[in-house]
Amino acid sequence: MPSLDTRPALRVRPADPRTERERILSVLARNLPAAGTAARYAWLYLGNPHGPARVWVAETWHGEVVGTSAAHPKRAWIDGRLHQVLDLSDFSFDVGHRCAGPALRLLRATLAGIEPGAFTLSYDHPSPAMLALYRRLGGHDVSARRRWVRPLEVSGTLGRRLGAAGWLLGRPCDLALRVRDALRARGSCAVWRLRGPCGEEFDQLDHQLRERTRFRVQRSSALLRWRFQRNPVARHEILCVREGGALCGYLVFRACAPRALAIVDLLTLDDAVWAGPLIDALVALGHRRRQAAVCATVLRGSPVERLLPGHGFVARQENAGLVITAPAVPRELEAALQLPDHWWMLEGDEDV
Repeated sequence: MPSLDTRPALRVRPADPRTERERILSVLARNLPAAGTAARYAWLYLGNPHGPARVWVAETWHGEVVGTSAAHPKRAWIDGRLHQVLDLSDFSFDVGHRCAGPALRLLRATLAGIEPGAFTLSYDHPSPAMLALYRRLGGHDVSARRRWVRPLEVSGTLGRRLGAAGWLLGRPCDLALRVRDALRARGSCAVWRLRGPCGEEFDQLDHQLRERTRFRVQRSSALLRWRFQRNPVARHEILCVREGGALCGYLVFRACAPRALAIVDLLTLDDAVWAGPLIDALVALGHRRRQAAVCATVLRGSPVERLLPGHGFVARQENAGLVITAPAVPRELEAALQLPDHWWMLEGDEDV
């Protein structure tokens, strides 16, 4: 009588992102095409200043890789002290293997990579389906992500809804918005676009603000240069505000569809003083570039979200937000990290 093979259909193991680059890229290209480019892989998986990505793969017993998951090392300020953390991304499976069992095994192996003493926690901005998997494995859902929009014109929206009449009705409204924004920005201090690489002054600002919130990913000059200035996926620009020559804050933005400028990162010594001039400068730039809106996607209930209503932003749609896994932290800290009020988190904190 032939013996029955009781092995699971797939095995999960760690993978070397350097030597197994092509096998990992092939899975990404089949399932997450935007993530499966050589340029993005070199930047995200191998170019991170805090170390190469940690990667796990699911493969058949014949050696065919059909699933992959990645964790990117970062540093974060937690209660004013630096900790090593992991930012998770690029969880993908080929169509024939997309079911709960293999997905849970791969995610469990990824989360097991949070070695006590090496990494304090992991975080991810998952899809709704992935969020359900995290919950099954003990992940904590902190909050949703909410998109905020400040319109710079209304004629396009009215035109799509009402046709030519909408365009005509919207033109005076567009002019009124431009005049309002110009008057609002008239009293703002000077803001400059950064022309060179982020330097030591960004390290000093980051360190000064290390206790502003209980949790914030470190914004070192090395991370900012890598994350924004060397990013092959999207072109980012940085606005800076200074007083007496000293950096008081900055805002990172990128162009996004349809005809909008997205705030990707924002950090200032005093948001009541410096956030307004930075936002006003971005709005003025949006008008000059004939953009339809300025937008920002932030963690719902977080301190950065509280800035937006006072600067003309309106809340729009929500998506699955932030989930953390922190099995080794003290219970009091674990409870605190489940509250969005303790997090400073924008789009720039995610790498997908």
